[in-house]
Amino acid sequence: MMMTQIDYKYMAVQRPLIGIPTWSDNSTVYAGIPLFAINQSYVNAVTRFGALPLLVPLNLPDEMLREIFARLDGLLLCGGTDIDPVYYGQKASNGEGKFDTARDETELKLVRWGLTADLPMLGICRGMQLLNVAAGGTLYHDLAAERPDLGRHDFFSFDRGRRQIRHTVQTTPKSYLRRTLGRSGGVNSMHHQGVRRVGEGLRVTALSHDGLPEGIEAESHPFAVGVQWHPEELTDNPQQARLFADFTAACVRKRLPLAV
Repeated sequence: MMMTQIDYKYMAVQRPLIGIPTWSDNSTVYAGIPLFAINQSYVNAVTRFGALPLLVPLNLPDEMLREIFARLDGLLLCGGTDIDPVYYGQKASNGEGKFDTARDETELKLVRWGLTADLPMLGICRGMQLLNVAAGGTLYHDLAAERPDLGRHDFFSFDRGRRQIRHTVQTTPKSYLRRTLGRSGGVNSMHHQGVRRVGEGLRVTALSHDGLPEGIEAESHPFAVGVQWHPEELTDNPQQARLFADFTAACVRKRLPLAV
């Protein structure tokens, strides 16, 4: 039977604490009041598999952010706005949307610390791109403009369409994603940017039907995985659920190495 949740009642270990960085929300709901926001699907996926979510605010002094980081057992990097290309040595083009500088800076610090400290990390959509940028990689600003040879990837939707399978991905041999998804699997797709040059210490472990990187993994790290799709919307699928189950198990091992 596939593990979908760790049963902490029979383990001498506390639930792992997973940090989820928020993003800036200046919507008109509370006009003029700056907010930190998060999509509930990410929190629900973390709690479904038995972990405790910690929503990480932005604009904290480094000493406070480091103290939060020191208490984490894992880091979940969510989807969202485009990463400012200044962080991968390029200039903005007309293809990008609005940037969230506070989020970019907070997440880049956390990921770079996490790569050094072997903190388990799962990056989703923008989170995969952020993992790549933190390791020195680059991105396509806008796939439609820069790679018109590719198929469509920007199936943005805010209703049930977020759970609709849009294309397949092919995994590479001897990778975590091959063990999890098998040779291929169907995924949703809600992105207009993509990985261009892969960052140092990372390797591409899943490709879309048209050859675009859809999964990356850190080669010398216990669990640093990025996927371009949104598995938090697909946790009823056993393959997608295993991403979160395995991520949670890695976080438990970080807390107590002999626990799992």
